[in-house]
Amino acid sequence: MIPNKYIDEGGKVVASYSFSEIATGKGVVRYYGASINGQGGKKILTQNTIDSQDNYTTLTGNTTNTNNFDLLFNNNAIIEGDAFISWTPEVGAATTVDAQAFRIYRVSGSSVLSIVQLGATVSGSTLGAGVSQRGLQRISIPRTVFKSGDTLRLQHEITITGTTAPRLFHDPTNRVATAQNDSYTGAVGSTILAIDIPFKIDL
Repeated sequence: MIPNKYIDEGGKVVASYSFSEIATGKGVVRYYGASINGQGGKKILTQNTIDSQDNYTTLTGNTTNTNNFDLLFNNNAIIEGDAFISWTPEVGAATTVDAQAFRIYRVSGSSVLSIVQLGATVSGSTLGAGVSQRGLQRISIPRTVFKSGDTLRLQHEITITGTTAPRLFHDPTNRVATAQNDSYTGAVGSTILAIDIPFKIDL
């Protein structure tokens, strides 16, 4: 069994992973989307299951909405491999989702560098009126070096027709219980937005 924590010669923990993959030599960390500055304010990625300031972001109908979730690096790291994103959009009876996309960026100083984009192939990228769906999507990240002070940005883009209660959930503690589950039945579903990010490790 591979430990989830790796220790240098001085005994100091230098990395901690949610789980490890022996075959790929990757340590995978799960990050949760949350807002910390009020609805429509700053959004972050965090390993902690904290209570988000807002459980969801209210989306604007009849347009394309973009939400960014940022992760600041305090140490150098290498990311490479398949990341998995899970999320829940919700729309009302007279509203449809026409398209969704995910993008991952490396933000270094004033430079915003695109790493990978996943557009039309997003699972459940279109939704009918009144339908909410729990999505799981794989996105392949090429080898990318993040230096201390860099930011990884997960961007979700969604295009909506109609104005009836469109929302994007992002609560690490899953407090809201109004989202549909992934089979469209019942009133309780996950409201967690999460991404599993593969980090290169030396085994």
